[in-house]
Amino acid sequence: MKTRNNTIKIVGAALTVLFCISAASTALAFVGRGHDVHGKGLFNILKKLDLSDTQKEQIKGILQQNRKAHQELTGKLSTFRQANAETKDSFGEAQARADFQKMVPVMEDLFVLKQRTRSQINVVLTPEQRAKLEKIRTGRRSKHQAKRKAMQERTYGGQEKENL
Repeated sequence: MKTRNNTIKIVGAALTVLFCISAASTALAFVGRGHDVHGKGLFNILKKLDLSDTQKEQIKGILQQNRKAHQELTGKLSTFRQANAETKDSFGEAQARADFQKMVPVMEDLFVLKQRTRSQINVVLTPEQRAKLEKIRTGRRSKHQAKRKAMQERTYGGQEKENL
């Protein structure tokens, strides 16, 4: 009987801990699901910066302010890509270039929006948080480049693409 009571207590404690961890991770995702605006990466990075409640609210406001424009631009870009994804019977370089030039202003606007958002967030951060953020980004870039290089080596057998 004691063993059963102990088992019930242990399971109850484990479920309580699991619930607390789940609640804490949900609370840290202070703006929706994370991937609605600029990808999960941004939110995962921001979680590592130990933001104050005030900073979280300010960043939430920045992201909400830019969300609609971001969704519109990515939607336009997606429409362009879908329209050109269909295989055409013949390739025309002039037409391909013209199609791409239609996407350029949207890509430019999206780039500017992302840079503006990043700049607005940087204003909210302390110098220590900005330094930590840059360190995280540098590490992520290095990791991404290493993965990319490994993938190229697997794909092309260690040879440069042009030498195949």
